[in-house]
Amino acid sequence: MRPELAALDASIEGEVIYPESPEYESVRRPAWAQYENVRPVAVVRCRTPTDVAGSLAVARRLDLEVAPRGGGHCFAGRSATGGLVIDLSPMSSVAESDGIATVGAGARLGEIDERLGTDALAIPAGSCPAVGIAGLTLGGGLGILGRTYGLTSDQLVQAQVVLADGRVVECDERREEGLFWALRGAGAGQFGVVTRFSFRAVPAPDLTCFRLVWPLAKAADLLEVWQSWAPSAPDEHAASLLLNVPAEPERPPTATLFGSSLGAKDETERFLEELVVGAGEDPASTMIEYLQYIGAKRYLWAHAPGAELHGEGLA
Repeated sequence: MRPELAALDASIEGEVIYPESPEYESVRRPAWAQYENVRPVAVVRCRTPTDVAGSLAVARRLDLEVAPRGGGHCFAGRSATGGLVIDLSPMSSVAESDGIATVGAGARLGEIDERLGTDALAIPAGSCPAVGIAGLTLGGGLGILGRTYGLTSDQLVQAQVVLADGRVVECDERREEGLFWALRGAGAGQFGVVTRFSFRAVPAPDLTCFRLVWPLAKAADLLEVWQSWAPSAPDEHAASLLLNVPAEPERPPTATLFGSSLGAKDETERFLEELVVGAGEDPASTMIEYLQYIGAKRYLWAHAPGAELHGEGLA
């Protein structure tokens, strides 16, 4: 441990993990392999906003770069740094009252779905249970209910934020309204460390999930019909057209239509038939299932192209 980092232990109630700690290797790694070799000087597991403020104070004093981390899934690498990682995973509480879901910044989508599902509610978000709510929200938040309810950030009604000078502020449309505006799309959350979110929850709908797979040779035809089919699709549908190359050389590349619909199974089948007819060939395999919301989220995670590689269940 660098001697000057000793101030971290005195500044926070949470746990500080240094390179010589046994758990350092597992804790320091974000989700994506391209940042595998980024080695922070320490990872601070923050339990409270005060822990976050103390970590920021030490980082300022030592001129260390800071990376707040919720789920660690940032494609742009903002969950990794050679400086100080502020790990928010201990702050993962989820509660609901009168249709407002209050969520700690360390919570992940699987945890949120399970808790809100007991009240037949949901937050418009993605289908990967390991993704953190913080990065998703501050980056906008695309998800399977997005065409009906908008981005995850559209449902944000309040946030608790630790600013760079250590102040902890509550912001909404009336308090710190400029900051609240900025958190909903003006810079991917680079204005402070958000420690708590409050969202308007929406009714958790039943969904029809689907996965249609064609040989890669049909990709050009599928892409052509997709260009006219997808933009005009009803808002109840959320679909992605993916070109997949499996990790195993013996498995052929494929083109996969994957997603879900708020419509009933027969309505979804009629909708999908338009694309199938336009492609000029039936898919090599078809899976269509009508499920309650939590079951649908699990289905989408388990059957997403490449799901065999992640090996994770619903968190």
